[in-house]
Amino acid sequence: MITFNRVMLLHGPPGTGKTSICKALAQKVSIRLGRRFTSCSLAEINSHSLFSKWFSESGKLVGKIFRKIRDLVEDDGSLCFVLIDEVESLAAARKSALSGSEPSDALRVVNALLTQLDSLRRYPNVFVMTTSNITEA
Repeated sequence: MITFNRVMLLHGPPGTGKTSICKALAQKVSIRLGRRFTSCSLAEINSHSLFSKWFSESGKLVGKIFRKIRDLVEDDGSLCFVLIDEVESLAAARKSALSGSEPSDALRVVNALLTQLDSLRRYPNVFVMTTSNITEA
């Protein structure tokens, strides 16, 4: 048996079409698998939008987004693509939060996102795509 994580990272300079390729891939795969799945959806998450100016609101926002995604994937006949754009901003937020003396809301949102992504692994009908502007991956 071969298992895989169903996660993809496209990296390169800004403006090279990484997000467009992810969207096109989601559309192409949904057409190819149209007989197997009755519906397909793309949930696009801009990582900058996950951070709120209000303390502890960011974690709640991540939970709300992933509740909607889970509603989509709990139907076995539905294929769901999750696109996380500019994922490197999450890693930068985590790194800067870890360098401080106490955890900040930025660290909490990154941990919440990682936990939610890990919970999606049990669904075979989810494919996670990420993009990054950092070319030294």
